[in-house]
Amino acid sequence: NQVKAVTALDVFMDSIVHNVISIKPTPGSFAFVASKDGKIVIHENANLLLKPVTEISPDFANAGLFSNKPSSSLAEISIQGQPQYVHAEAIAGTNWQLVVVLNKTEALAGITTMIWSAVLGSLITALVLVLVIGTVISTVMKRLTILQDAMQNIESGDGDLTKRIPDTGADEIAAIAARFNKFVEKIAKTLRQVRVNADSVSTAS
Repeated sequence: NQVKAVTALDVFMDSIVHNVISIKPTPGSFAFVASKDGKIVIHENANLLLKPVTEISPDFANAGLFSNKPSSSLAEISIQGQPQYVHAEAIAGTNWQLVVVLNKTEALAGITTMIWSAVLGSLITALVLVLVIGTVISTVMKRLTILQDAMQNIESGDGDLTKRIPDTGADEIAAIAARFNKFVEKIAKTLRQVRVNADSVSTAS
């Protein structure tokens, strides 16, 4: 019976070790179990068993994870020059803690990608807006130039009163063009009437 009990315990412990070692949120992350006094109990590297967690990283000494009131938030440490996030969770009914070490670069990779995607999307949107606004301004300026030239021709006295400015659209420029065309039409009509009257006077003479 004792042999069976020992065998069952070994199988149970192997299962726990396998489950702990299999915790890898990202390729460069890992997990281990340590006692609350900072001794490593379960680790994929058997050479670290029963050694202090500071063997993994000296930063564990100041991480506040192995105390009577361990921090519930993420601590940031360095392991072999690589920044890591670390979190310890007490295992109920034991003096052990499950410690998860998360590679910071890998953890933030998704967020970084999202940020760059958002920045790139914003730049593309801004570029499209600039192109659209530039096209609109170019069109408006072209119509204003046509309107200006037409007014200058009338002002010079050499304008062609038969010509009209395109007044299609529903904006202010279209409205000004329409009023200008009506103004030119009135001048042309007045001149035609003057010409008729002049011809009548000439005929009567």
